Amino acid sequence: MSGSRIRPYLGPLTALVVVLAVGAGTAWAATPEAGDGTSAGITRIDLTTATKTFTVGALTNASDTVICPAGRVVGGGFSQHAYDVNITDSRPQGVNAWRVWADNTGATDRLVRAYAVCMTTEP
Repeated sequence: MSGSRIRPYLGPLTALVVVLAVGAGTAWAATPEAGDGTSAGITRIDLTTATKTFTVGALTNASDTVICPAGRVVGGGFSQHAYDVNITDSRPQGVNAWRVWADNTGATDRLVRAYAVCMTTEP
């Protein structure tokens, strides 16, 4: 797969889907519902993006993890632009990180960038 992909991780906050659609780096004042019509007690949601670039050696595979500096991971993905690199997996790693696995079938080292969309909240 060539290009960039960001995939949301849908955890316990259903209101999160709306926030992810707005984009990373957005500060937002809201009182999301807990699912039963009551307040979840959150007044602010901040999203940031963390990135980490790693090398996948020629004819090998590699993986790496990008860690949120604060808060929880709520989405993530990868970016790579080589025809001979296949992303074999991209998913949450625990509650505050995103891990990307890549396989390089070419004869040249390639770069892959992992992304994590991180969320912090204020009560």
